[in-house]
Amino acid sequence: MAYIGFNLNEMIKVKLNNKGKDIYYHRNDMLGEEFLEKYPREYPDVDKEGDTVFQAWEFMNLYGSHLTNGGELPISSANIKILVDDECRETILKALESYKKSVKESAVT
Repeated sequence: MAYIGFNLNEMIKVKLNNKGKDIYYHRNDMLGEEFLEKYPREYPDVDKEGDTVFQAWEFMNLYGSHLTNGGELPISSANIKILVDDECRETILKALESYKKSVKESAVT
């Protein structure tokens, strides 16, 4: 098994459900009406695939307390897409194939 480095500043994409969109909309409510008058509430930007882009730390900061075992998730599935360049993507795919091969080989023996 191998580990792949991941920086919390990396960009990720998730599909927010209605709960996730509502959390995003109300994320600054505790800062008071004066703040909200200057920076009005807004819903997250959603791309044509229905995904919202965050830096990983930002997503973790906003939704971390809502990601509980057995609880209602703020995202449509537990899948998160990590934005990587083509070179990194190829490296990850090769490592994944190598891992799958080693798992198959160890299951046979």
